[in-house]
Amino acid sequence: MAANSLSITYADLLDLLDLPEPQCLSDDIEEVLRISNNLKGLERSRWLLATDRFRSWARHLEQRADLILINGHLSEVLTGKISALSVIVALIASMRKEQQFVVLHHFCGLHSRLNDTASGPRGMVWSLCSQLVLLLTQQKKEVVYFPGMNDAFLEDIGRHDFFALCLLFEALFYQFDERLTVYCVLDNISEFETSMGGWSSDLSEFVGVLQRIAGEEAQGPILKVLMTAPHKSIQIYRQLELESQISLCAGNFSSHSTQRLAFSDDMQRAMSHYA
Repeated sequence: MAANSLSITYADLLDLLDLPEPQCLSDDIEEVLRISNNLKGLERSRWLLATDRFRSWARHLEQRADLILINGHLSEVLTGKISALSVIVALIASMRKEQQFVVLHHFCGLHSRLNDTASGPRGMVWSLCSQLVLLLTQQKKEVVYFPGMNDAFLEDIGRHDFFALCLLFEALFYQFDERLTVYCVLDNISEFETSMGGWSSDLSEFVGVLQRIAGEEAQGPILKVLMTAPHKSIQIYRQLELESQISLCAGNFSSHSTQRLAFSDDMQRAMSHYA
């Protein structure tokens, strides 16, 4: 280990992040799936699963980084903070993990209150970092090394400083085997496209981090990012090329069953289908 490398156990890092209980990371998934069959607009979201662009993103056997933004245009059927697109994110997040890939998730619409630890872009990155640490622990890794970082970095992590968390996310990402695909699914990011608390600028900053990591795929794992906006993104869409955006217009819908079981079958096919 280099003299200027900072080392810490994953257990101590989790203590610094102050994650209440690992179970809290899956509570959102369960909430979305619980009400999934009662949501409107599912037929439009299921159409998404059959598009070539989505399937290209989803295949973990296609070894290239990819970022896509889904604009749902679901205004006429949306009630509350959970949409038909949330179901897709929840299904991806709840999929049986394989050796070839892992999944990170965050439901922005469920964490928009200022007193919520997971609220805003900072809370989102905090949640994603916590998930990364837990996943790395499952891979029987015990110690993480941060070359070129000092104890002040750990102090910033303990304060949940946004920029320190972004740096931590990137550093943890590169702890994974380069043959792994890391899916990062972020639901309802448009909830954070607001000047309140500096959220819009922080969101743009973190999306930039994801874009930079994706652009350096030769150096580490494959990163695949899915961001959804139940209506339409008013900010982040400017950071992405048009080919990285999919719009679910009113005329795009599937006539097949929209029950969650059928949704799940389609998702499994999309993510395992060979290129």
